[in-house]
Amino acid sequence: MKVRRIDFSPDEWIAGCQGLSEEEEGVYVRLVARIYSRGGPLQLHNLADYCGSDPRRFWRIVNQLWQKGKVQIRHDVEPTSPQDLAKIGGTLAIHRCEVELKSAQDRSEIGANLARKRWKNNNIVDAVPHIRARSTNHQPSTIKNPPIAPQGGQSDAPAEEVSSPNPNPPAENLSEPRMLGKQQRNPVEPEGFSEVWAAYPRHVGKGSARTAYRKALRKIGPKDLLAAVQRYASERRGQDQQFTPHPATWLNQERWADEAGYRPRSKMNGV
Repeated sequence: MKVRRIDFSPDEWIAGCQGLSEEEEGVYVRLVARIYSRGGPLQLHNLADYCGSDPRRFWRIVNQLWQKGKVQIRHDVEPTSPQDLAKIGGTLAIHRCEVELKSAQDRSEIGANLARKRWKNNNIVDAVPHIRARSTNHQPSTIKNPPIAPQGGQSDAPAEEVSSPNPNPPAENLSEPRMLGKQQRNPVEPEGFSEVWAAYPRHVGKGSARTAYRKALRKIGPKDLLAAVQRYASERRGQDQQFTPHPATWLNQERWADEAGYRPRSKMNGV
């Protein structure tokens, strides 16, 4: 799999290239870039031309990298000299590159699966109004065709009735359940949020608080968080509520980790 972006750690690169000469590190950089560009191991038979290098000098340096364990040569026969690497069938790989390519492939598959799921869900929600409109607004024609008269004369059969639309159509049964769009669905409360919301001393911005609560659960359990909120509520009891932060602010700032009785510095007087 070909990747367009990889994570680069300068410290890891410097540590990994310890002991390499300047020309060895230069060829090593070129091999790493070619592997990422190709999306996998490199073929040995035309590797010098693919890297745009002089074959004799290139294979000597590749052999040195191989001996130092920086590259892996997967071949069918054992080479006896550096020049033999260009003649034997096989590939050149670098272990770290294979790890990064596998991670990139996993990220790509996860993103594709999420995109397909969103596309499927959006199509289901968008189709509901059209299905309801077609089923409730469509009315078959009420005008019936008159009988066809025989050739050369008028028909003796009486003309069929033409019924008019019902001026008082039956009202839609509002008691039937209806599918709602994403905007109308009730949000699912995360575990323990209702207890935290009830215990917090200021009830403002419930939607933002719910989002901040979900993020906070990645760092602290719901029971510990509830205990911290209850402790904070007892500290604020009897104090001016306007100086109590919004619940979303309290959660985003990880105020559950504050020491008991802690009060943030005032921006007005700096104390």
